[in-house]
This record gives sequence, C-alpha cells and structure tokens, in this order.
Amino acid sequence: MASYPLDGDHAVRVERALVIEFDRPMDKSSVGERLILSPTVEGTIDWPTPRRLAFMPRDGWTAHAYEAILAPGATDLQGVAMREAFRLRFGRKGHGAPVPILVYHRLKKLDDQPGEAQLTWTVSPEAFAAQMTYLVQGGWQSISPAQLAAYLTQGEPLPRRPVMITLDDGYKEVYTLVYPLCTKLGLRPVLFIVPQYVGYGAYMDWEQLRELVRAGFFVGAHGYDHADLRKLSDAEIERQIGDSQALLAERLGITVDAFAYPYGHYDQRALVALEKYHYVTAFALNPSIFQSPDRLYQLNRLVITYTTSLAEFARLLPQN
Repeated sequence: MASYPLDGDHAVRVERALVIEFDRPMDKSSVGERLILSPTVEGTIDWPTPRRLAFMPRDGWTAHAYEAILAPGATDLQGVAMREAFRLRFGRKGHGAPVPILVYHRLKKLDDQPGEAQLTWTVSPEAFAAQMTYLVQGGWQSISPAQLAAYLTQGEPLPRRPVMITLDDGYKEVYTLVYPLCTKLGLRPVLFIVPQYVGYGAYMDWEQLRELVRAGFFVGAHGYDHADLRKLSDAEIERQIGDSQALLAERLGITVDAFAYPYGHYDQRALVALEKYHYVTAFALNPSIFQSPDRLYQLNRLVITYTTSLAEFARLLPQN
C-alpha cells in the first residue's frame, strides 16, 4: 500500500487530500466504513480509481496532529479482507516527510590504515550488500527524485517505507557490483554523474551508463567537473548546472531534472541556475531523514561511511 501523507509526515499541506493507494481493487463501502480519523474531520471520499481512495477534508487539515486508521476487515473485490489495521499519523507543523535519502560514493575494501577522507566517502562491498538486503527484508522500496517531488508538491502517494539510494560520481563499482545486486533485490538507485569523469580511470563509460538507464536506474547531474559551486563565477555555475544537464541528456537520451551539489555546497546563485534549467530537485548533504515540501532544492541526504555498522544503519531509518 501507498499513501499521502506518509506515517510521520508533519508538514502536510492543508488543502491536500488523504490518499490511500491499495495494491488491488477494493470494495468501496467496506473501506469507507472502516476509515476513522482522530480528531473527527468532516469531508468527502472519492475513488479516482478502484485502487485509490481520496478523502478531502471539508475545511482542510486545521488541527496540529491527526491519526487515520483503516480498521481490519476492509475487503477487495474478491472478498479477501485486510487482516491488519493501516495507520497514519500526520500533522501540519513539523520537519517534513520522513523519507531517508542515502548517499554512497566508492565501494571498495580499504587497507589497514585508511585516511579520514577514505573512511568518510567509501563503503565496503560487503557492507553495502548487507545494507541493501536489510532494506529489502524490512519492506523498504526505492523511489526516484521525480516520485519524491510528486509526493511533496502534488500529494501523490508513496509506498509505506520509501527510501532513495543515491550513488555519486559514477564509479565503476556501480556497474560491476551495484547493478547485479540491486537488480536481484529489486532496488533502483539514483546515479549522480559528473560528465567529465565518464570513461576515465575509475569511472563508468557512456555505454555502461546507457545500460543502467535501460535497466531502470535513474540519473541526475553532479556538476560538469565536480567543482565547488560557491567558488565559481556566474558563467561557470551555468556551465556546471546547464552544460552537465545537456550533455547527460544527449548521451543517455533522458530528461535530467535532479542535481546533487558537489561536496554538498551551494549558494543562492546555484539555486537561481537550477530554476533556470528547470531542475525539479536538488540534493545536499544535510544529515536528516526529513524532506520539506518548501525545500526541493535543499533535500537532505545521509552519508553512509566505511565505519557505519548495520545496527547504526538501521537506526538512521524511520522507526515506523
């Protein structure tokens, strides 16, 4: 099942409908009579499709906090009943939607005396595999930047446990390690690519990237040559944001509307350039799981490091 809002989202738009997306067509009357809102809210139920319920509050969401419960017993069109309640807690004044966005860089085993930078920007292949397996076993589903933007700006539902898996720079391990593992697990990561790196040394080439796109991986821009945007002229910022977008779109045959700031750094000029080139989302490195509908160009990401244990990884995720 999917919903808007997600459980734990406390930045819900006042005018948005509560949407529950079922995985199969449902018996409408059995669902409607089991939907309970606390505090009580007057409103109307609509069914845009046989799988989607939309409850529109008559006067909007006026309280600070709500709980919506779909009690057990609602049935699908074949009479199969839900055995467990579906519960959402949400409100209007909070940090945002609890959608963890994970960021990885290199995947390799380090030697016995690694430097601090290596420990920060590297994860072992074994740890990455364990983390991805943990996500799947816990019911987490990978989403794209476009899905997150649609949730935040349009009220489109997301699966109950959404997660975004991002990999920066375009290292070869994405093709040799991430590709087969995530294909097997049913995960689709987001790749933030530096065009000037493509085809050189430790990085993937264009044909490998095209294969990943065909396999359902998402691609965004990460600057033209990974320069710190704060230190550049206005013209160079345009190159980093506009030219990287154009080259990736041309070489890969895709729309590029997501951007990851190199080093996580940006300034007001970068935000203006992103809007000029019609980017929809942009990603920083602020360590929070919460995503605000008012900050689509400052989405938060959690850096996974070499020393992040599986228990620590689990604690980074929303506990719902």
